[in-house]
Amino acid sequence: IFILDITGKIVEANPPACQAHGYAYDELIGMYGKDLVDPEYHYAFDEFMERLKAKGEYYTEAVDIRKDKSAFPIQVRGNVFNFKGSTHYLAVINDITERKKAEEGQKRLTAAIEQAHEYIQIMDADGTILYMNAAVEKDLGYTRDEVVGVNPFKAQRKMHEDNFYTHVWETISKGNVWSGHMRNRKKDGTVADLKLTISPMRNAAGKIVNYVSISRNITNELLIEEQLRQAQKMEAIGTLAGGIAHDFNNILGAIIGYTEMALFDTPEDSMLRHNLDQVLKSADRAKNLVKQILAFSRKNTQERKPIQPDTLIKETLKLLRATLPTTIDIQHHISSEAGMVMADPTQIHQILMNLCTNAAHAMQDDGGVLTVALISCRLNEEDAALYPELKPGDYVRLTVRDTGTGVDPVIIDRIFEPFFTTKAVDKGTGMGLAVVHGIVKSHGGDITVASKTGEGTTVTVLLPQIQNTVIEDKAAGKAVPRGTETILFVDDEAFLAEITRELLVSLGYRVVNKQSSPEALEAFQAAPHAYDLVITDQTMPDMTGIDLARQMLK
Repeated sequence: IFILDITGKIVEANPPACQAHGYAYDELIGMYGKDLVDPEYHYAFDEFMERLKAKGEYYTEAVDIRKDKSAFPIQVRGNVFNFKGSTHYLAVINDITERKKAEEGQKRLTAAIEQAHEYIQIMDADGTILYMNAAVEKDLGYTRDEVVGVNPFKAQRKMHEDNFYTHVWETISKGNVWSGHMRNRKKDGTVADLKLTISPMRNAAGKIVNYVSISRNITNELLIEEQLRQAQKMEAIGTLAGGIAHDFNNILGAIIGYTEMALFDTPEDSMLRHNLDQVLKSADRAKNLVKQILAFSRKNTQERKPIQPDTLIKETLKLLRATLPTTIDIQHHISSEAGMVMADPTQIHQILMNLCTNAAHAMQDDGGVLTVALISCRLNEEDAALYPELKPGDYVRLTVRDTGTGVDPVIIDRIFEPFFTTKAVDKGTGMGLAVVHGIVKSHGGDITVASKTGEGTTVTVLLPQIQNTVIEDKAAGKAVPRGTETILFVDDEAFLAEITRELLVSLGYRVVNKQSSPEALEAFQAAPHAYDLVITDQTMPDMTGIDLARQMLK
């Protein structure tokens, strides 16, 4: 407590005033009150004196300075009174250091809650929302006025069955913490998946007075997990398909080889030649199916070169126009600035043909619009997180959109599986989208599907963009060479070894066949200069083709 005269000079001070400011009583008396105030708050002292003179009482806050120059916040109340026959000012000061610390802590807590990425809501004991932070507004699209006052356990148009909300409420109202997955509809109608925890808040008596809800939007995380599961499933199917196709390819090699050799010795007008032609056609169809399976499993190696996809896509659309019904309107937005990709042109053609054919099938009854777009796009770190196998960078984006029947959500996760199809038995094999998936993945890209039943489907393909370059096409047709040299041919498949020997012999070569790596190595070591060329299979028991070659070179 201080008593000041009308000039602001201290005429009296009690012991706590001396102690708080670090001065002896005799030192304080005669000082001016303004001398005890932090210079930054001198304006507050002047205002304090002026208001007391005008109104007779005043309240304010400021910062005082101790004798050792340390500062502390104060709350001061002043009154005018008569002391020793003249007007004086009474100043009652409280040190509010602890209160200020608490307020600062409260401000930091409030700022942290407001700036947190997680959704934070506080509810009363009945479950009615009293507060929500900015993240809820930003992500879900609702204003605070629209949310505060709502009881989510009683609201209409819920995303879960009633017993779900009943279970949550029973858990938290008994004083327990509930954690789990909840779905919430955003203001724009889309759905957000939330990882949610609701905890009871108790007063000093232990009574539940509030609930605090903290949730995190995991929609993208669930999408990435689903893509990863799908990728793992496709990888497993691809490995199986690739293994089967490899063995089947060997069998086809023998069928086609022996059939072609039989045709060499068969008269043009004979029924046998006709029958052999049918065998060869069927074998060729099987060979194409194997190519599709290998494309799906990403085990085939295609010749890739830098290509400008916009030109190829425009040519493919011209071809499609002639094959699709006139009830389907084809629109395209093909950017010539989309960039280049390292790809096999035939496979890019195959991607577009399969996607457009599927889209057309979805619109075959009522017609519609088929839209094909090609642009350049850049994936940043956040975008790339949605595609587990892609890195940030520049990509060429191909989009095929239809206004057809859409894909049933129940089967959308299966559409890339080989031989899975909703078409009639005579309308497709179910390999189209599986092949597209395999081609895109083998090119280092990604493919996604978005669809709503009755509203259409959009398929998006991303392929890595490369720097524009010019490459010379050195391919030129050459006649099959003939020769008289001796060839050592090594393959553990007896029929492939035999058919290859006969074909090479027909070209004039001398051929020695071996069906195992040890046998071939033994024959070579016995007469290393007897052979002009060695042709060896790679995957063989005992010793691979690479290891066999190393031993021979030694």
